[in-house]
Amino acid sequence: MVDITKKIHTELKRLLSTRFEIIKSSLGIQNDAEVIRYLIQYYYRKKYEEREQIIKGKSPKEDKEMIDKIMEKYREAIKRLGED
Repeated sequence: MVDITKKIHTELKRLLSTRFEIIKSSLGIQNDAEVIRYLIQYYYRKKYEEREQIIKGKSPKEDKEMIDKIMEKYREAIKRLGED
C-alpha cells in the first residue's frame, strides 16, 4: 500500500455545521480533525468491514462488544488526545 497523506480544508455552514458539532459533542472529542478521522473509520467499518466479517463468518457484534470494553476503560484518555 502506498503511503498517501491527504490534507482537507472545508467550510461547514448551517445544518451541516450543526450536525458536525452534535457529533463532536456526543463523541466527547475536542479536535475537529479527530472527528473527521472517527467518521471515516466508522463509515468504512459499517460499509465494508462488517460485510466482509459476515461473509467470513465473523461476528461484528463480538467486535463491538470488545470495542465497547476498550472505550469504557480508556474513554477519558482518548478524549484528552483531542485537546492538544
